Amino acid sequence: MPSLIVWKERELAKMRREMEQLCDRLWSDFTYPTMSLSLQPEFKIFEQNDSLVVQTRLTGFGPEDIRMTVSDDELQIKGCRQRQVAAEYNAIHQSGGFSSTLKLPCRVDPDGARATFRDDILQVILPKWSGRRARNIRIQTP
Repeated sequence: MPSLIVWKERELAKMRREMEQLCDRLWSDFTYPTMSLSLQPEFKIFEQNDSLVVQTRLTGFGPEDIRMTVSDDELQIKGCRQRQVAAEYNAIHQSGGFSSTLKLPCRVDPDGARATFRDDILQVILPKWSGRRARNIRIQTP
């Protein structure tokens, strides 16, 4: 009897990213270069003193395009953009978005969450805590 394969969340996420990249490359053959579908960002999560820090590069997005919600063990980040790109004979309407829910490695305090957006880098600082409330996060602009 063949052994069972246990699919971990990380392996499924990697497979999904690879499939999205493959579709993006195939799609780019049929579109203008400015209409890329590759919108799913990569996230870095690390500890800094008594906080968790989440960072990602969001090229083409502004603070007004991003919405975030945090609970004690999850961070949800959504981005939606719509831009007009002038072409030689007509205008191209470019839109797209992403939605990512990150399972945090420890519980955090939603009330102490802070976010900044500078040079296309979104940084979210989440103080560690064991509360159980959710709230929206506003992005501070420099």
